[in-house]
Amino acid sequence: MSEKNFNVTHIPINKTISGPQSTYLPERVLEELIERSAHRVIIKRCTCRDERKCDNHSIELGCIQLGAGTEEIDPRIAHHVSKKQAIKHMHRCVEDGLVPMVGRVKVDNLIWGVKDRGRLLAVCFCCSCCCTVLNSGKYLPEEVARRIVRLKGLELTTDHQTCTLCKTCVDSCFMNALSIENGRIVRDDKKCKGCGLCVSLCPEKAISASIDSVDDAVEELQGRIRQRIDYESDFQTNEEQGMTSNKTFWILLMTGSIGLWALSVFGGQILFPESPLKAWGLFLALIVIHVSELPGTFKLGRELGLSPQRMLIKTMLYGFTWWVPLKKGIFDR
Repeated sequence: MSEKNFNVTHIPINKTISGPQSTYLPERVLEELIERSAHRVIIKRCTCRDERKCDNHSIELGCIQLGAGTEEIDPRIAHHVSKKQAIKHMHRCVEDGLVPMVGRVKVDNLIWGVKDRGRLLAVCFCCSCCCTVLNSGKYLPEEVARRIVRLKGLELTTDHQTCTLCKTCVDSCFMNALSIENGRIVRDDKKCKGCGLCVSLCPEKAISASIDSVDDAVEELQGRIRQRIDYESDFQTNEEQGMTSNKTFWILLMTGSIGLWALSVFGGQILFPESPLKAWGLFLALIVIHVSELPGTFKLGRELGLSPQRMLIKTMLYGFTWWVPLKKGIFDR
């Protein structure tokens, strides 16, 4: 939970934020992040909603993870998607009333099995009923709470003439930033994180949001992200990425696998012309090894929608050299 490892910002989901330019903030901020990302995935199930058995929002509205590190996320738990697909998912989540939260959350590296190279950016879609942060923010120590950073220039104000003091906003504020004093709603701006839940939930529409400059807010957010995460760059070198995450490495291994089959057929005949058992020993060993890989391959293939015939042929030809990079997201289907 250090500042380096945890630094997030909520994006209000109101259709328009008043200011010099009216704008739809999730679209303005999140589309730009997605468009700039080197790679991206959609987690198949939201862990918070899944654990709490959410009745208000679909468990399938999972977070988006951005950056080259997402190439390592197992396709069994995440969809590896295009920018267009990620943007479509983002709009679906926001239209469902979920609040986007963007930032560096290092625990995601552990959860999703990604080596920490500073290449993983989280875009969560939070509901007040299940989200870990939205349910625990008011209990966080000050040094941790300040790492939930309000979007620059965002202001929330209450129209006290319209407000009926129903306390909806007070009860929904995850930072306890709102209270009723002397017959009116009072906001503690030091605690308020600008999530916009109070604006969205107020039955009288008495709370409004405004922003000085959307461009300045986006620039500040981008700068803060880039201090902690490089989600825009591809892996450049084998030293940085590791040989086993390089597509060329696996293609060479697949070629070598075919070569091994050829060696098992012809090499044995040359080396042991008078001993058929020895001559075909390597060939039979390869068959046994590849057959033993079939159960795991079929399980992965079913999850990715591959035909059994394709899985059988490729596994017998290439063995692990084709399904391991497929599982790691290095090869597509």
